[in-house]
Amino acid sequence: MELFLLPSLSSLSLYSNPIDFSFKGIEKAKRLTHIFLDATTLKSIDGIGKAPSLKEAHLRFNSLERIDEIYQLSQLTYASMSNNKIVNIPANLSDLSELKVLLLKENQIRVTLDEMVFPSSLRMLDLSSNHITGTIPSSFLNTIPTNGDMIVDLSGNLLRGIIPATLARFERLELYLRNNYFDGIPAELCMKTNW
Repeated sequence: MELFLLPSLSSLSLYSNPIDFSFKGIEKAKRLTHIFLDATTLKSIDGIGKAPSLKEAHLRFNSLERIDEIYQLSQLTYASMSNNKIVNIPANLSDLSELKVLLLKENQIRVTLDEMVFPSSLRMLDLSSNHITGTIPSSFLNTIPTNGDMIVDLSGNLLRGIIPATLARFERLELYLRNNYFDGIPAELCMKTNW
């Protein structure tokens, strides 16, 4: 795409345009750090992994089903891919060592939480309104430092069981769990004063 040949291109904002967009040639956009392609009828992110400097990817309200290449974006700090048709999350998301925000609400994600490993840099995770099943494992978010602020939204899924007491290890946590099938909350979580 000739657009990626612009020598000073640092931000690309085409949201709310029904365009036929391709990431072909994105490796030539050496300064491109932000893309805003929300609501553009995007069906694939094939090629995005070659973006050398991409830090923010805004890809909401599209028709994405796979996000396999996202893990190749080593400088990515913010990924917003809510309101798509994504079914699976790549297992190697933990390779995204700079990722702070991951927004995947209102997709069709059909996994269990014990299949997911997140990078230690993560501070906000939104997996609400998907089809995530099973329980919250005691190892959930065990790669995340416990002394920083953390926001997690698992609302509107098919989760069940008892919320694990191991989450009490977080000093400050905003945890949203409405519209699931949980049986109980351990007393340790109810005593957290900074939650």
